[in-house]
Amino acid sequence: MRLRSQIRTFVLNGIWLIILLIGLPWLAWRFVSKGKNRRGWSQKLFGLVPASAKPVGSKRIWLHAVSVGEVHLLNTLVGSLLQHHGDVELFISTTTETGYDRAVALFGDRHEVFFFPFDFSWAIRNVIRRIDPDLLVLAELELWPNLIHISADLELPVVVANGRLSENSHRNYRRFEFFTRPMFQKLNRVAAQDRISADRFVELGCDPNRVIVTGNLKYDAIETDRNNAKTSACRCLARDFGIADDDRILIAGSTQIEDESAAVNAWEMLRSEFGDLKLVIVPRHPDRFAEIESLLEKKGLVANRRSQHGSVSVDSDILVVDVIGELSGWWGLADVAFVGGSMGSRGGQNMIEPAAYGIPVCFGPNTANFQSTVDGLLAHNAAKVVEDTVQLTDFVARALGDRVESESMGKRAQEFVQQHRGAAARTVEILGRFLQSKSRKDLEHAA
Repeated sequence: MRLRSQIRTFVLNGIWLIILLIGLPWLAWRFVSKGKNRRGWSQKLFGLVPASAKPVGSKRIWLHAVSVGEVHLLNTLVGSLLQHHGDVELFISTTTETGYDRAVALFGDRHEVFFFPFDFSWAIRNVIRRIDPDLLVLAELELWPNLIHISADLELPVVVANGRLSENSHRNYRRFEFFTRPMFQKLNRVAAQDRISADRFVELGCDPNRVIVTGNLKYDAIETDRNNAKTSACRCLARDFGIADDDRILIAGSTQIEDESAAVNAWEMLRSEFGDLKLVIVPRHPDRFAEIESLLEKKGLVANRRSQHGSVSVDSDILVVDVIGELSGWWGLADVAFVGGSMGSRGGQNMIEPAAYGIPVCFGPNTANFQSTVDGLLAHNAAKVVEDTVQLTDFVARALGDRVESESMGKRAQEFVQQHRGAAARTVEILGRFLQSKSRKDLEHAA
C-alpha cells in the first residue's frame, strides 16, 4: 500500500510539473501585461505559509475557498462557527488573488490568510505540517488528488461544506472516474446544498452515510433589509453619479458580455416609456470595463465608472460598477434585477441575493449551475426566465408598470429565501463533531 501511495504521488507530481511548465508562458504574460499572479509564490509552490506553535489542547481548522464567492460563503460559516467554538483557530486559503484580497479584508485582522498551494506533495505536506490542522474544510468543491490522499494518509479529516456538483462537473468527474473515484471515497463528510448534488456525490464514490443535505449557505449569508449599511453606502454613491433616490433602477449583476448586451438593448427600448430608468451594470469580472465600454460606444452611449468615483463623471444614465465586493449592496437599490451569467454559457450566477430583497428577479435560460435554486424560485412564481432581449424588455416593463404584481413577486421570493435558511447551523454541527473526535475510529461516527 505504501509503495502504491509513493508511485501515485510521484506520478501526480510529474503531471503537475509538466502542466506548470506548459503554462509558464501564459503565467508570464499575465505577470507582465496585467500585473497578475505576482504574489504568494513561496506559498503556492512550496507551501511556505506562516508557521506558529499550536497551543496544547487547542483545535485548528484549515478552511479553503477558491475565489470571492466562496470566501463570502466562508464568512457566513465562520461567524456561526465562532459563536459555538470561539476558541478554535482558523487558517484560510484562497486560490485567486481577488479571493485572497477579499479574505484578508474579511478575516485578516484575526485569522491567518494564505494562498492555496499547488497540488505538489511537498507543498501540501508543508502546509499541513506548519499549521497542524485538526480539520480541513473545502467550500463547495475543490478536490485535488495529492491534497485528498495526503490528508487521508495523515488522518486529517476532510469535509466539503456547501457541497455542489453541477451537471457539467458531475459529467466531467464521471469521465475520469478511475482517477477521481478514490478521492471521493476518502471524503469524511459532504454537507451538500441539495438532494441533487448529494446524489451526485454518492454516484462519484462518496459513502452514502457520509453525505448529508444541509442546505445552501448562501441563504444564510444574504441581506433582506434594504436599509443595511452596504446598500446605504451604495445609495450615496448612486447620488454622486446622478442617480436620484426616486429614480427607478434596473441592475444587471454578475454579467458577461451576452448579458450586458441584452440589458443595454432592453434599457434603450424602455427609455422613452420610463424616462427615469437608470441602468447599473455590475460585471462578474470588473477588469472587463473596456469590453463594456466598447459595447456602449457602438451604440453611441457612455457610462460612469464606479472605480473613478470622485475624479471623473459624465452625464449618463448608465453606471458600471467595476469594483469587487459591492454587488450585494447594489442589489438593495434595484427596482428590477437581471442576474447575469445566464445568457451565455456561464451557467448562471447567484440569484438568491436579489430575491432576498423582494425584488422582481429575472435571468436567462442558461442557469445549470444553480438549477435547484432556479427550480424553487420558479415553482414559487418568484422569478422569471427570459430567453432573449425581447423577453427581458417585456419583463422589465411589466415589473415597472404593475407595482402590485411586482410587490407580490418580491414577497414570494423573500418567503422562499426565508424557508431555506439554517444551513450554517447544520454545517457547524457537523464540524463540531469532528472537532470533538479523539481518534480515527471516532471520525467514522462523527456525523
